[in-house]
Amino acid sequence: MVFVGIYSAWFVIMRGKNFIRFRALILVAVCSGVWGCPQSVKAQWKVGADLVVAIPMAEFTEVTDTGTGLELKGHYGLRNLPNVSLGADAIFITYQYEPYFEPGFMVETRTQSIRFTLGPQLSAYYRRTELYLSAKYGLYYFYTHDDIFDGFGIWLTRTRNSNTEFGWNVTSGLVVGIARMPKKNFDLAVHVGGSWHVVRDGFKTVIETEGDPIDVRRDIEEFCIHAGLVFLFR
Repeated sequence: MVFVGIYSAWFVIMRGKNFIRFRALILVAVCSGVWGCPQSVKAQWKVGADLVVAIPMAEFTEVTDTGTGLELKGHYGLRNLPNVSLGADAIFITYQYEPYFEPGFMVETRTQSIRFTLGPQLSAYYRRTELYLSAKYGLYYFYTHDDIFDGFGIWLTRTRNSNTEFGWNVTSGLVVGIARMPKKNFDLAVHVGGSWHVVRDGFKTVIETEGDPIDVRRDIEEFCIHAGLVFLFR
Protein backbone atom coordinates (compact mmCIF):
# COMPACT_ATOMS: atom_id res chain seq x y z
CA MET A 1 0.00 0.00 0.00
CA VAL A 2 2.87 2.37 0.73
CA PHE A 3 4.30 1.93 -2.74
CA VAL A 4 0.86 2.52 -4.29
CA GLY A 5 0.54 5.73 -2.29
CA ILE A 6 4.00 6.89 -3.31
CA TYR A 7 3.26 6.23 -6.98
CA SER A 8 -0.08 8.06 -6.77
CA ALA A 9 1.52 11.03 -5.07
CA TRP A 10 4.27 11.23 -7.64
CA PHE A 11 1.72 11.08 -10.47
CA VAL A 12 -0.25 13.97 -8.96
CA ILE A 13 2.88 16.08 -8.53
CA MET A 14 4.10 15.51 -12.05
CA ARG A 15 0.73 16.62 -13.47
CA GLY A 16 0.48 19.86 -11.48
CA LYS A 17 1.38 23.05 -13.30
CA ASN A 18 2.37 24.69 -10.02
CA PHE A 19 5.26 22.27 -9.53
CA ILE A 20 7.20 22.81 -12.75
CA ARG A 21 10.19 23.97 -10.72
CA PHE A 22 10.53 20.53 -9.18
CA ARG A 23 10.67 18.84 -12.55
CA ALA A 24 13.26 21.41 -13.62
CA LEU A 25 15.43 20.62 -10.59
CA ILE A 26 15.20 16.91 -11.35
CA LEU A 27 16.31 17.63 -14.93
CA VAL A 28 19.25 19.67 -13.62
CA ALA A 29 20.26 16.80 -11.36
CA VAL A 30 20.16 14.27 -14.19
CA CYS A 31 22.08 16.50 -16.58
CA SER A 32 24.65 17.30 -13.92
CA GLY A 33 25.17 13.61 -13.31
CA VAL A 34 26.02 13.16 -16.98
CA TRP A 35 27.94 16.34 -17.84
CA GLY A 36 28.93 17.77 -14.45
CA CYS A 37 32.55 18.23 -13.45
CA PRO A 38 34.17 15.09 -12.00
CA GLN A 39 34.04 15.25 -8.22
CA SER A 40 33.08 13.16 -5.21
CA VAL A 41 30.05 14.04 -3.09
CA LYS A 42 31.67 12.53 -0.01
CA ALA A 43 32.10 15.12 2.72
CA GLN A 44 32.21 15.04 6.50
CA TRP A 45 29.72 17.90 6.80
CA LYS A 46 26.73 18.49 4.50
CA VAL A 47 24.25 21.35 4.85
CA GLY A 48 21.29 21.85 2.54
CA ALA A 49 17.99 23.60 1.85
CA ASP A 50 15.07 22.05 -0.01
CA LEU A 51 11.73 23.10 -1.37
CA VAL A 52 9.10 20.60 -0.18
CA VAL A 53 5.70 19.54 -1.48
CA ALA A 54 3.67 17.58 1.10
CA ILE A 55 0.86 15.35 -0.18
CA PRO A 56 -1.60 14.09 2.49
CA MET A 57 -2.53 10.41 2.42
CA ALA A 58 -5.20 8.19 4.02
CA GLU A 59 -7.42 9.95 6.58
CA PHE A 60 -5.24 13.06 6.63
CA THR A 61 -6.79 13.92 3.24
CA GLU A 62 -10.14 14.37 5.02
CA VAL A 63 -9.00 17.53 6.80
CA THR A 64 -6.31 19.12 4.64
CA ASP A 65 -4.95 19.50 1.12
CA THR A 66 -1.49 19.60 -0.47
CA GLY A 67 1.11 21.75 1.31
CA THR A 68 4.38 23.44 0.39
CA GLY A 69 7.32 24.43 2.54
CA LEU A 70 11.03 24.67 3.22
CA GLU A 71 13.46 22.19 4.72
CA LEU A 72 16.84 22.91 6.34
CA LYS A 73 19.07 19.91 7.01
CA GLY A 74 22.55 18.88 8.04
CA HIS A 75 24.62 15.67 8.07
CA TYR A 76 27.79 14.62 9.84
CA GLY A 77 29.74 11.74 8.28
CA LEU A 78 31.31 9.20 10.62
CA ARG A 79 35.06 8.92 10.03
CA ASN A 80 35.29 5.19 10.73
CA LEU A 81 32.13 4.37 8.73
CA PRO A 82 32.35 6.27 5.42
CA ASN A 83 28.90 5.13 4.26
CA VAL A 84 27.10 6.14 7.46
CA SER A 85 26.15 9.64 8.62
CA LEU A 86 23.95 11.23 11.26
CA GLY A 87 21.35 13.67 9.99
CA ALA A 88 18.95 16.25 11.39
CA ASP A 89 16.35 18.38 9.67
CA ALA A 90 13.78 21.07 10.33
CA ILE A 91 10.78 21.46 8.00
CA PHE A 92 8.07 24.12 7.89
CA ILE A 93 4.96 23.37 5.79
CA THR A 94 1.76 25.33 5.12
CA TYR A 95 -1.16 23.30 3.77
CA GLN A 96 -3.90 24.63 1.52
CA TYR A 97 -7.38 25.28 2.93
CA GLU A 98 -9.58 22.20 2.99
CA PRO A 99 -13.27 22.07 4.04
CA TYR A 100 -14.56 18.97 5.82
CA PHE A 101 -17.82 18.02 7.50
CA GLU A 102 -18.71 16.96 11.02
CA PRO A 103 -22.32 16.21 12.11
CA GLY A 104 -24.21 19.51 11.70
CA PHE A 105 -21.16 21.59 10.81
CA MET A 106 -18.82 22.45 7.98
CA VAL A 107 -15.24 23.26 8.98
CA GLU A 108 -12.68 25.05 6.81
CA THR A 109 -9.20 24.37 8.16
CA ARG A 110 -5.80 25.90 7.45
CA THR A 111 -2.99 23.73 8.83
CA GLN A 112 0.69 24.50 9.37
CA SER A 113 3.39 22.12 10.53
CA ILE A 114 6.89 22.33 11.96
CA ARG A 115 8.91 19.17 12.51
CA PHE A 116 12.37 18.45 13.93
CA THR A 117 13.73 14.94 13.31
CA LEU A 118 17.07 13.15 13.42
CA GLY A 119 18.48 9.73 12.64
CA PRO A 120 21.05 7.66 10.71
CA GLN A 121 21.62 7.66 6.97
CA LEU A 122 23.15 4.96 4.76
CA SER A 123 24.78 6.05 1.49
CA ALA A 124 26.23 4.45 -1.61
CA TYR A 125 28.60 6.53 -3.78
CA TYR A 126 29.49 6.35 -7.44
CA ARG A 127 31.75 9.16 -8.69
CA ARG A 128 29.76 12.37 -8.22
CA THR A 129 26.47 10.70 -7.22
CA GLU A 130 25.20 9.60 -3.82
CA LEU A 131 22.19 7.32 -3.36
CA TYR A 132 20.93 7.33 0.22
CA LEU A 133 18.32 5.87 2.56
CA SER A 134 17.54 7.54 5.87
CA ALA A 135 15.21 6.88 8.83
CA LYS A 136 14.45 9.69 11.28
CA TYR A 137 12.37 10.20 14.42
CA GLY A 138 11.37 13.37 16.20
CA LEU A 139 8.80 16.01 17.10
CA TYR A 140 5.94 17.07 14.82
CA TYR A 141 4.00 20.24 15.66
CA PHE A 142 0.67 21.01 13.96
CA TYR A 143 -1.25 24.28 14.19
CA THR A 144 -4.83 24.58 12.89
CA HIS A 145 -6.94 27.65 12.14
CA ASP A 146 -10.60 26.63 11.82
CA ASP A 147 -13.61 28.56 10.52
CA ILE A 148 -16.83 26.81 11.54
CA PHE A 149 -20.11 27.06 9.57
CA ASP A 150 -23.54 25.61 10.24
CA GLY A 151 -25.36 23.26 7.89
CA PHE A 152 -26.61 26.21 5.80
CA GLY A 153 -23.12 27.67 5.28
CA ILE A 154 -23.53 30.47 7.84
CA TRP A 155 -20.31 31.32 9.66
CA LEU A 156 -20.48 30.60 13.40
CA THR A 157 -17.08 30.97 14.99
CA ARG A 158 -13.33 30.63 14.59
CA THR A 159 -10.97 28.45 16.65
CA ARG A 160 -7.24 27.83 16.85
CA ASN A 161 -5.66 24.62 18.08
CA SER A 162 -2.18 23.09 18.21
CA ASN A 163 -0.75 19.67 18.89
CA THR A 164 2.74 18.17 19.27
CA GLU A 165 3.44 14.45 18.81
CA PHE A 166 6.37 12.15 18.10
CA GLY A 167 6.55 10.73 14.58
CA TRP A 168 8.89 9.10 12.10
CA ASN A 169 9.85 9.32 8.45
CA VAL A 170 11.79 7.36 5.86
CA THR A 171 13.63 9.30 3.14
CA SER A 172 15.45 8.23 -0.02
CA GLY A 173 16.98 10.19 -2.86
CA LEU A 174 19.96 11.30 -4.91
CA VAL A 175 22.68 13.87 -4.29
CA VAL A 176 24.56 14.85 -7.47
CA GLY A 177 27.67 17.04 -7.46
CA ILE A 178 27.38 20.05 -9.81
CA ALA A 179 30.24 22.42 -8.94
CA ARG A 180 33.77 22.13 -7.61
CA MET A 181 34.89 25.22 -5.68
CA PRO A 182 38.73 24.93 -5.56
CA LYS A 183 39.18 28.32 -3.88
CA LYS A 184 36.49 27.66 -1.28
CA ASN A 185 36.12 25.12 1.49
CA PHE A 186 32.88 23.70 0.07
CA ASP A 187 31.41 22.19 -3.11
CA LEU A 188 27.85 22.29 -4.46
CA ALA A 189 25.39 19.48 -5.19
CA VAL A 190 21.74 19.09 -6.18
CA HIS A 191 19.38 16.96 -4.09
CA VAL A 192 16.18 15.25 -5.25
CA GLY A 193 14.29 12.86 -2.97
CA GLY A 194 11.06 11.66 -1.42
CA SER A 195 9.96 10.92 2.14
CA TRP A 196 7.11 9.11 3.88
CA HIS A 197 5.88 10.55 7.20
CA VAL A 198 3.67 8.97 9.88
CA VAL A 199 2.38 10.63 13.08
CA ARG A 200 -0.33 8.92 15.12
CA ASP A 201 -3.07 11.36 16.21
CA GLY A 202 -0.97 14.19 14.82
CA PHE A 203 -3.99 16.26 13.73
CA LYS A 204 -6.17 17.39 16.63
CA THR A 205 -8.71 20.18 16.75
CA VAL A 206 -11.82 21.00 18.77
CA ILE A 207 -15.05 22.35 17.28
CA GLU A 208 -16.60 24.56 19.95
CA THR A 209 -20.09 25.94 19.40
CA GLU A 210 -23.17 26.28 21.59
CA GLY A 211 -23.37 22.52 22.06
CA ASP A 212 -20.82 20.06 23.38
CA PRO A 213 -17.30 20.41 21.92
CA ILE A 214 -16.47 17.99 19.12
CA ASP A 215 -12.96 16.49 19.26
CA VAL A 216 -11.54 15.86 15.76
CA ARG A 217 -8.50 13.58 15.47
CA ARG A 218 -6.69 12.19 12.44
CA ASP A 219 -3.51 10.17 11.95
CA ILE A 220 -0.93 11.92 9.78
CA GLU A 221 0.33 10.08 6.72
CA GLU A 222 1.92 12.00 3.89
CA PHE A 223 4.38 11.72 1.05
CA CYS A 224 6.80 14.60 0.46
CA ILE A 225 8.83 15.57 -2.60
CA HIS A 226 12.15 17.33 -1.85
CA ALA A 227 14.41 19.26 -4.22
CA GLY A 228 17.20 21.72 -3.46
CA LEU A 229 20.90 22.47 -2.99
CA VAL A 230 23.51 20.87 -0.74
CA PHE A 231 26.79 22.41 0.44
CA LEU A 232 29.60 19.86 0.86
CA PHE A 233 32.17 21.06 3.37
CA ARG A 234 35.59 19.51 2.85
